[in-house]
Amino acid sequence: MLNASLPVHLTAIASLADRVRELRDPQAIVVGTTHAFGTYWLAPRLAEFSGLHPDVDLRLAVNDELVDISKQRIDMTVRFGGGSWSSMSARFLVGCEVTPVCHPSYWDRRKRPARPADLLGEKLLDIEGRSVQGGGWSDWFHAHGIDATKGKHQITVNNFSVLMQATLSGQGIALAGSPLIDDLFASGVLVPAVDITPYRVRGADYYVVEPAGQLRKQSCEMFCAWLYDRMRRDASVTNNEHLLTEIHPPAL
Repeated sequence: MLNASLPVHLTAIASLADRVRELRDPQAIVVGTTHAFGTYWLAPRLAEFSGLHPDVDLRLAVNDELVDISKQRIDMTVRFGGGSWSSMSARFLVGCEVTPVCHPSYWDRRKRPARPADLLGEKLLDIEGRSVQGGGWSDWFHAHGIDATKGKHQITVNNFSVLMQATLSGQGIALAGSPLIDDLFASGVLVPAVDITPYRVRGADYYVVEPAGQLRKQSCEMFCAWLYDRMRRDASVTNNEHLLTEIHPPAL
């Protein structure tokens, strides 16, 4: 018969093993991120951080779920949401705004719309789930005083990377914007589908999140300093400094 306390002993052994690894490599850091932020913003810029801090062993933990980062041995994570998570310390990083975008080839056999309401007759690509948080098509149309019930030709997915792949292949128009797709805009593979000011999604920002009361490693300090500096530099290049200021949603 197995000892009833065996699971407890195994957990203690695993925790001890993790602690030993930390002592052997104090500069190691585990950073959590969503698939979208990791793919479209963080990964293309990691070479700069590694070049500045070659002794830091950086490991990425990619997950769109709200995992308990303390139990997952994650030092810090870049999380998308409203900025309030139980037992967590959250520091605002950057805001999120969206605008209708598409691949240039989408207009090969179509006339580019002159008004936002004209998008109701186009093929719209939408996203559902936690990653939306006020940034879906229904929210966008409502914010611009447009009756979205008249829309048609909509495809919905639950993953931002799939949404972007469909958009990049010319299948339709999606809502996306800074800071995630700044590189795609700069390269010209995505263009605005209509001339309109980007829509700031309130209460759906990016935060650096850590377990409350946790003593921060020196390597975490280095990564945070680089992360905020790089975000500021990018915002300056794209004229999006306004996204560096947190805007709280109106009280209900």
